[in-house]
Amino acid sequence: MKKVSIRNLIIALLCLTIICLGTGFSFLSVKLETLESKKEIFDVVFTEVNGGTSVKGGGQEPIGLYSIDDDGHTLDMKFTLYNQLDELAYTITIENKGTMNAKIIDVVASPDYESDSRLVNLIRPIKLTTTDISGKVLAPNEETTLKVVAIYGQGSSNKTTTIPYKLSLIVASDN
Repeated sequence: MKKVSIRNLIIALLCLTIICLGTGFSFLSVKLETLESKKEIFDVVFTEVNGGTSVKGGGQEPIGLYSIDDDGHTLDMKFTLYNQLDELAYTITIENKGTMNAKIIDVVASPDYESDSRLVNLIRPIKLTTTDISGKVLAPNEETTLKVVAIYGQGSSNKTTTIPYKLSLIVASDN
């Protein structure tokens, strides 16, 4: 009789072990399927441009035009300044629409009116500046802002100047 009860106990333990293994396998299978179906998306884009300030230095209001192109990856701008002391300022929103952290390496301006001395002299007395957001890390759905300012400084004469300006993002994964 003792042999029968020990045998039954061993059989019951083996059955419980099989049930536990089956449950664990089912749980791991569902977890693995969720991980396989999860898609990592990397997408940092320009989403919005807001005109911050417009200062009129003479009789005509300065004009700024912009368009967000390439599915939000490029921002085309054009500034038309007429008189000394004209100023245009824009606040640009950049958003991480992806599912992973992204680090902004640089915002590339083309033409580079800030660093290229030949181009700086070409548009003088107008000065273009952008805020530096290099190194900023954006979590998914997080936003940051970039400011772009065009100022017609004091010079010898008032001449209407139209300046094309293009911004693009260089971004890397921060995972």
